Amino acid sequence: FYDVLALEDGRLAVAVGDVAGHGVSSGLVMAMAASALAVQVTFRPDVEEVFGTLNRMIFQSARKRLLTTLCYALVDPKAREILYASAGHLFPYRITSAGDVYALESVSYPLGVRDQIDVAVRSARLDPGDQIFMFSDGVVEAHAENSDELCGFDRLERSLKTHASAGVVGIRDGVLADIGRFTGPAPPADDLTVLVLQVP
Repeated sequence: FYDVLALEDGRLAVAVGDVAGHGVSSGLVMAMAASALAVQVTFRPDVEEVFGTLNRMIFQSARKRLLTTLCYALVDPKAREILYASAGHLFPYRITSAGDVYALESVSYPLGVRDQIDVAVRSARLDPGDQIFMFSDGVVEAHAENSDELCGFDRLERSLKTHASAGVVGIRDGVLADIGRFTGPAPPADDLTVLVLQVP
């Protein structure tokens, strides 16, 4: 699941999450997490508050094998700053206008593993034209047809650098096209979720 929510003060609350599995139970957990995220952001969008609320909800209502990962960020386009954390989810990337690619690292265990969660909230400065790339694990775990070779982080980062000057639509479409060329005609084994933002 993913969402971009505009706050009254001009900031954006951005999230990409993933629930283990593909059945009805996973879908229900995903729906609950997405709804809880929207409600929490309305009242208290702070990074720690969002992770605390979603962790409690999933710990109390989901079976332990339905691990849920989340990357959540508050983007302030006026102050040109991003506050972010990741609970078992892949790190987002910051892509500069010069084409440099940086992983925004923050490590914690997935949601629902324990009754409380301690996330490492980080911040990063953003320059005009910088882009934020958030994604699901299906992107780097996509594999070539009739092969166990994965797309991987190195291939993804090369793709981001290649398409860095193409804008948000160009990065999105370029990365997905590169993955498609790598995997061939086989249908994807997992979802390919890509979210790209640009700082004005």
